Amino acid sequence: MADTPYPLPRQTRQSAILSGNGVNATYGPFAFKIFDIEDVVVVTRPLNAASFEPVAVTVSKVSNLSLDFFTVTFGSILPASTNFIVYGARVAERSVGMNKGTQLSLNALEKELSKAAVALQELRRDVDRAFKVNYGQAAAPPQPYENRVLGWQNGMLVNLDPAQFINDAGFATAAQGTKADNADGLLEGMSTRFPYMVESRRFDDIGFQAFLFDAADAQYPTFGPAAVHGRSTAKYNGVIGETIQDGSSGSSFPVGVIGYGGLRHAGNQVFGFFGKVEQFTPGVATHEFNTFNYSADAPTSYPWSRAFGITTTVPVILTVAAGGTYISAAGIEIGQEGSEPNAVQFGIALQKKAVKRWSYFQDADAVDGPNSGMYLAIPGAGINLVLKTGGSTVAKNGVLQVANSAGNERASIRQDGSANFGATAGSYLTSRLNVAGSDTVRGLANTAAMIGLDLSAANAVGAAVQLGSLNGNTPFIAASKYDTADNVASPLVIMTNATERVRILATPGNGIGIKTPVPANSYANDAAAAGATPAVGVGEWYRNGSAIQMRVA
Repeated sequence: MADTPYPLPRQTRQSAILSGNGVNATYGPFAFKIFDIEDVVVVTRPLNAASFEPVAVTVSKVSNLSLDFFTVTFGSILPASTNFIVYGARVAERSVGMNKGTQLSLNALEKELSKAAVALQELRRDVDRAFKVNYGQAAAPPQPYENRVLGWQNGMLVNLDPAQFINDAGFATAAQGTKADNADGLLEGMSTRFPYMVESRRFDDIGFQAFLFDAADAQYPTFGPAAVHGRSTAKYNGVIGETIQDGSSGSSFPVGVIGYGGLRHAGNQVFGFFGKVEQFTPGVATHEFNTFNYSADAPTSYPWSRAFGITTTVPVILTVAAGGTYISAAGIEIGQEGSEPNAVQFGIALQKKAVKRWSYFQDADAVDGPNSGMYLAIPGAGINLVLKTGGSTVAKNGVLQVANSAGNERASIRQDGSANFGATAGSYLTSRLNVAGSDTVRGLANTAAMIGLDLSAANAVGAAVQLGSLNGNTPFIAASKYDTADNVASPLVIMTNATERVRILATPGNGIGIKTPVPANSYANDAAAAGATPAVGVGEWYRNGSAIQMRVA
C-alpha cells in the first residue's frame, strides 16, 4: 500500500508550556504541521497573570509546502518571564472538489482526508480538556444534593461529603478557623497577596501555618521557577522567617530561615542561599545581618563556649563554619560576580566605633592553627600594610608586636617609629633601634649608630663604638657611653686577643697613648729598637727613657 502524501503522526497538535528567552520574537518550528497559516492559535501568560490569553502572531511556513512545519513571530521580543502555548485550531471547510475531469483526484482525496484527520486530532485534544460527568449522568453539572458540596473526584465533578472534603483538602473547621482568627499567629496582619498560592494550612497545635505554591507558576525573571515567591514593594517585606527559642523543646536549634543546596552532579553549581540587590539610584543597597544584644556584655577573651547550658552571653552576628569529610576551600571569598564582573573599593571595611578590642583575631596554640597567619599581595603600586594610630600617639606604645607562646614580647615596632628586637628589648625605650644582648645595635640621634652596646648594668649605662658622619659629610668612628644623657664621650680602645693595645683618650689634647705597663726595655732610637731581640717593628711602640714612641724607620 502506498504512503499518503500528507502523513499525520498520532498527536494532539499542541506544544508544551514554553517560555520566551528575552532575546527573540520568532519561535519554532514546532512538532506538528499545518495546511493553512490560519490554523494556528497562540496563547500567552505574562509574569503574575492568572491565566493564558490569545495573542496575535505572524505564522510562517518553513518550506511553503501544502502540509508544512511553521514558525510564529510575536509583535515584540518575548520576555523570559512570559509563558506561551502554540496549538492547532483548524475550522473545517470545503472549497476544492476531488474530481479530475470524469475521474476522482487521488491527491485531492488524500489532502481532504488528512485535513479531516487534523480536525479529529484537535477535537480529541479539546474533548480531553472538557468538563466530564460520571457514567450514566447527563452532560450537565451534578444535581443539587442537600448538605453536599461540589468537588473533583477521580477527574470528575461530583457531590462530596463536606466533612470529608474539608479533611482531605486540609481546610480548617469552623472551630479551628475561629481559634486561628483570635490567635497571635506568625503571619497575623499579612498585607501582601501571593498570586501563586494554591493551598494554605494552619496547624494550631504547634503554631504553624504552611503555604503551598505552584513552582511552575512562581517565577522571577532573573532566577527562573521557584517553589515560593514572595513579592512586595515600598514598606512591605517579601519573605519573613521568625522563630522564638523558649526552651519548651529542650536543647534545640530553631532557625528563622533555612536554605539548603546539595551538589550531586559533577562540575555543576548549587547555592544554599543567594541574595541579589540591584541599585539604580543613589542610596544604600546591601545585605545586612544584625544581632541585637539585650542580655549582657560579650566575653573579652577567645575562645568562648558555644555549648548548651552556658551562662555567658555570646552574640555572634555571623558564623561561617566548615563541616563534612574534607577540608573546605575558604571561609569567606570576596570575588567578582560571574555574569557582570566588577570590583569593590574595600575588601573588608570596619567602622571605627563597631569594634572594641581586636579588628582581626586568629586563635592558635602549639598544636592547632593555620600554617601561616596572613598573606598580603599587591601588584606593586600601593602599600602592602599600613599600621596607623588614629589619635595622639604614645611614643613607646606598640603598633606591631612579635610574642612567644607565653605572650612575652620578642620584637616590636612602636608608635614613635622605634624598633626593638630580643627577649628584653622592650625595656630599651630611648632610641630608634634596640637589639637586646651584647651585640646591640642602637641608633643615636639621626647621624650615628652604636655597635656592641651592653646595658647589663642595673642603671642601663654602657659604652659602645659609634659609626656615623658629621653633618652628613665626614664619616667617623668614635666611642661613647650610653646613659640617661646619651652620647657621653668615652676613650676608644683597640684590642687584640682580649688585651688592650692602643687607647685614644676622650679628653682633648692628650694625644694617643698605650695601655700600661709600658715595654720593659728602653731603646735610644729607632735603630736600636730595630736591632733588639725580638726586634721592634715599624709602626710598633717602644720606650725611650720616660717617653713612649713609635718606630717609623
